[in-house]
Amino acid sequence: MLDGLLGEHQYVMNSDDASLTYEMHFAAKREFENTELLKMFQFCLRFLTNYQHTHNDYQRHRDLDHVLRVLESILGWNFTKSNLPRRVAGVIELEVTPTFKPPGSWLDTISDEGFIPIFFNTHVKLRQDENFVLRSVNLLTQLVTMHRPIPIQQTSRVDFLSKLLPPFTAVLNL
Repeated sequence: MLDGLLGEHQYVMNSDDASLTYEMHFAAKREFENTELLKMFQFCLRFLTNYQHTHNDYQRHRDLDHVLRVLESILGWNFTKSNLPRRVAGVIELEVTPTFKPPGSWLDTISDEGFIPIFFNTHVKLRQDENFVLRSVNLLTQLVTMHRPIPIQQTSRVDFLSKLLPPFTAVLNL
């Protein structure tokens, strides 16, 4: 179900497929990003937090695989910018590996003290599992490309780095 929701709202340029105008699809995508995509992201973060404290079994392994795929999609999501002309939106959507640029509505989630450690702790748990290590590294890579949804001030950058560096150095020391 999560995959279906992501696929439906991922691209603005497919608006003709659903008999919606470009503007209607753009508005729907933006609303989805600010509400439902954020809820999906928070659900995945809660799952990873819980997964770190559980034993592995087949069902949890399968669920983990799905959650990691959803997180890869979200961290690689081309978030809508302000009202872009169709031609410009199409070019932006073709970006191969977009940086993670969540909207301002995501600020509380990404500013949480536990946000960044979730990804590093998950990587530590999964780094020996060949089925998940690549996804785990991809998530970390997308995470460090993040452009925060607040004005880029030096204090904001320092704050982000101060949250990122301790878990990063801990992973390096393993």
